[in-house]
Amino acid sequence: MKRIFRTSSPFQLSPFWKLVSYVILGFWAFIVLFPLYWLLVTSFKQPVDVASGPKFVPFIDYQPSMHAYQELLIEDGIDYVGRPYVTTVTIAITSAVAALLIGAGAAYALTRFEYRPKAGFNSNLYWMCSICHYHHQSGRTLVNSSCDWHCHLFSACSNDWTALQRYNEQR
Repeated sequence: MKRIFRTSSPFQLSPFWKLVSYVILGFWAFIVLFPLYWLLVTSFKQPVDVASGPKFVPFIDYQPSMHAYQELLIEDGIDYVGRPYVTTVTIAITSAVAALLIGAGAAYALTRFEYRPKAGFNSNLYWMCSICHYHHQSGRTLVNSSCDWHCHLFSACSNDWTALQRYNEQR
């Protein structure tokens, strides 16, 4: 009896816990897969069978028919079903290709672009970041505590800006 609860390795489950895990996984698989089974079985029922209550097993509880598929694909026409899918795929492919082309062009331009910060807006940004960095490091905040993330952002910005300036001075 003790062998059921013992394991040969700390990385393996004992036989009892393996059984418990498989029972739980089997129950979960039933919970997940039963709605799909119900959907498939109901698609082969006549409207009378659907309205008359639960019938689970084809050929025993009811006689399956292709009535719903015939009505959907033949009587309404394939355009009724196919057109929305064709439209969706067309839009998805077009937008993916457009995003790829725009992103590739931007990536190419950014690799060829040499950025050297200059005075003006950049120096104003530097001083703003430095002031926020000083206040953040000293424990004071410029704004109320609910907006303290601004100071974290500008603190990180000033650290990066200082490193960037040192790098440009060495060049």
